[in-house]
Amino acid sequence: MLFVLQETASRLSLQVKMKAPLIVMPQSSRSFNILLVDLGSLEVKNMFEKPGQRSSSGIPAVVENMSVTLADVKISR
Repeated sequence: MLFVLQETASRLSLQVKMKAPLIVMPQSSRSFNILLVDLGSLEVKNMFEKPGQRSSSGIPAVVENMSVTLADVKISR
């Protein structure tokens, strides 16, 4: 039963690209000066591989590789 569930389990492939948030932080609790952090762009993607190996019970291995990339980060005051 476990073998059937693992063989037929849903897998969700992602490829998401979006603008990351702009964060405004005060320099201190008593100051009007700020630190501006622009996190640029965020990309998340994954893929599944079957390396050909099996567990001792014969269930094939499935490996998920996930990549998270943060690009164009800018910090200013």
